[in-house]
Amino acid sequence: MGGDPKYKPRGGKIYHEDGYQLPDDEPLMIFRGKDIGSLMAIYEYVTMLEEQPQNSTIVSHLVSSLERLHTFYQYQVDNPELQSVGCSRKSHSHYSQFLVLARQKLVEHNLIGE
Repeated sequence: MGGDPKYKPRGGKIYHEDGYQLPDDEPLMIFRGKDIGSLMAIYEYVTMLEEQPQNSTIVSHLVSSLERLHTFYQYQVDNPELQSVGCSRKSHSHYSQFLVLARQKLVEHNLIGE
């Protein structure tokens, strides 16, 4: 699982899979697998992408975002004990719904079975 396959750290910098360096002053945000709230952030991003006119850029973002949704979802399912750490289960009142929505989205895209 690990980090986002689209971006790799190298020499204190972050590079896109196409080889270019992300600008040093570009803001970034990291979601952690143990934070069940991450599922909703990725889910909502996927939903936004689905609503855009589809072109190669949008489809590329959709594919990589669905991969992340699947990876985060599977991590949550495989490690339910982590959902109670820090800002996860105890801080998100609708945490079980986050898993349901993520699963539904993954089923819609045939990434997991029903």
